[in-house]
Amino acid sequence: MIAARDPERRGAVLWQINAANRPIGPLGEIVWGGANDATRAYFGLNGGAAIAVQLTTGTRAWLRPFESVDPQRSGNNSAITVAGPVVLLGGWDGAVHALNATSGAEVWSFNTQREFQTVNGVSARGGSIGGPGPVVVGGTVFVNSGYIGVQRGAPGNVLLAFTAE
Repeated sequence: MIAARDPERRGAVLWQINAANRPIGPLGEIVWGGANDATRAYFGLNGGAAIAVQLTTGTRAWLRPFESVDPQRSGNNSAITVAGPVVLLGGWDGAVHALNATSGAEVWSFNTQREFQTVNGVSARGGSIGGPGPVVVGGTVFVNSGYIGVQRGAPGNVLLAFTAE
């Protein structure tokens, strides 16, 4: 459930929405929280999707399901990041997604669950993305990949940096 409350009216519920639009399972749906801009709030769903809701009404703006790149590890398990017109999130399957904040359309995605050549020559492999979400600094998106967590996450040891071409 996602809800907005009015602090001036002792937390009275302004609106609430079942983000998954179905009964919630034992693991819940929203993990590590969401993010917002001046118009919408964004959440990654454990069931393998992202949702945007209008802040003023709670109306669903869009729902974007993802095809898992690792069927054994589907769903989102990292915090959401909003960077201007882009929403960024990482998946339990190792995929990082950049979505258009207005429409939910995919801008780009990248499967991090693979071997990488590193700048210092250390053996490196990406895995599940969990916990902290992508970080944006000076136009560069940083993503940690490799998180065991509590649900058989794929281990890894990389910090990736993405920049515009």
